[in-house]
Amino acid sequence: MIRRGFKAEHTIKIVNAVIGGDLDCRGAHLCAERGFSLDAARIRVRGNVYLSRRFYASSRIVLHDARIEGSLICTGGEIVTTDKIAIAADRLVVNGTVSFTNGFKSCGEIRLYGANIGSNLQCVGATFNTITDATICADGISVKGDVFLRDDFTSNGEVRFLGASIGGDLDCCNATFNKDPKTPEGRAINLRNASVAGNLRLYRKNDPSNNAATESICTFNGAIDLSSAHVGTLIDSNKNLVNELPHCWIYGKHYLDGFTYNRIEGTISASGRIKWLKTQYWSGIGSNCFYPQPWEQIINVLYASGYPNEAADIAIERQRELARCGKIGVRPKWEKPANICDFRKEICSWLRQAIVYILQVSFHCLSDKLTGFGYKPLNAFFWALRIVCICAVIYIFGNLDGYMVPTNMVVVQNCNKEYILSSKETHNINKNQQLCVPAEYTKFQPFWYSLDVFLPIVNLGQRDYWSPQVSDNRGKTIPFGMVLRWIVWMEILSGWVITLFITAFLGNVVRKTK
Repeated sequence: MIRRGFKAEHTIKIVNAVIGGDLDCRGAHLCAERGFSLDAARIRVRGNVYLSRRFYASSRIVLHDARIEGSLICTGGEIVTTDKIAIAADRLVVNGTVSFTNGFKSCGEIRLYGANIGSNLQCVGATFNTITDATICADGISVKGDVFLRDDFTSNGEVRFLGASIGGDLDCCNATFNKDPKTPEGRAINLRNASVAGNLRLYRKNDPSNNAATESICTFNGAIDLSSAHVGTLIDSNKNLVNELPHCWIYGKHYLDGFTYNRIEGTISASGRIKWLKTQYWSGIGSNCFYPQPWEQIINVLYASGYPNEAADIAIERQRELARCGKIGVRPKWEKPANICDFRKEICSWLRQAIVYILQVSFHCLSDKLTGFGYKPLNAFFWALRIVCICAVIYIFGNLDGYMVPTNMVVVQNCNKEYILSSKETHNINKNQQLCVPAEYTKFQPFWYSLDVFLPIVNLGQRDYWSPQVSDNRGKTIPFGMVLRWIVWMEILSGWVITLFITAFLGNVVRKTK
């Protein structure tokens, strides 16, 4: 026992020791001026190791390759070192719990490379400071139970769990993670390649009967790195949160490429999740300005969870982000020619590339507006209805002014013979032609005429019998008649374009995956 009241000014070295009970350092003060405060590398302890109850060390605690059959308890301890590392416990094996709780403080790195913990890793109500850039380095750690970094946990430096394997939950509720201020693009927590079988809990709704705050959230003043990490369930906000970014992601510049999860418990609103995806760190226009995997991941999870509308909205925004990053089509490239012949070839090549690029971008934009890239097929129907109705109104005014005339030349000739007009009546010739149409001739119906013009295949019997008249009997051009003719042409073109997009959607061309 090295208990309360014990003080040491030199290194305590118990390398390779075998202890049948506990290693009890509760309340001890280890103040080695040089070297390590406690060197217990490769130690074997059948009980617990206590570095708690106002335990104090002024330099490094070494537990490399140590094996503890009980628990490592650092409750209320304090380790302040000047050699960058507070606890060096590479490949540490603890069958029980590793506990840094109830006011534990450290200045220096807690290093747990390749450690194996049979129960939980608890960092509750503890404060970790760093001399370098990281406070906790647990790369490759294996924790069979849960990892608790919560309830007034504070880290003033990066918390690293690279490649960690956690069998339970990773709970970060009511904690504060601050990146190292010396690194502008630093990470507050790094879970790259980590695997969490349970929940990644960044939010907790408390029971109001316990006189506690309604919600427990975590604060990250630095980036969250979840690159290639996997968790069972992501819990980051209240389910009722709408159109807002969850609090834990506010800092931005996060790393989400390769991050996978089975479920989301939190806001599922499309706008909120789009804001979340846009917090990703990117270096600028180029190959690294857009990472599609995080978008595809949440789309698949929302579809599987029964939220197809939210998934569709995110899928549409994903396509728009591709366009903003210049990843739709291949921009034409100009290579400096060596001679005149090469110059001509280069111009032809550049023009060909430019035309293809313009067509690709135009197709992408039209896909967005008309069918929502296939996710909103009814948009095409509403666009068609707008065009048909607007054109029908124009045709109504054209008909009232007599600019819509029969296409049957026999009817037109009969009208001209029947109505021999004076000079005062000449300006009403079109109206007269409509008045003399036989009763059995198809009457002009503006809406059905517009629909007949718009639909490229269906024949409703209006377009074949009526058309705008662009010139009078003297061959003089009628301006408004020409305008009507151009409107008819544009409506025909619009009908073909929208019909082709609907056909492409039905053929699963616009949207390749649902």
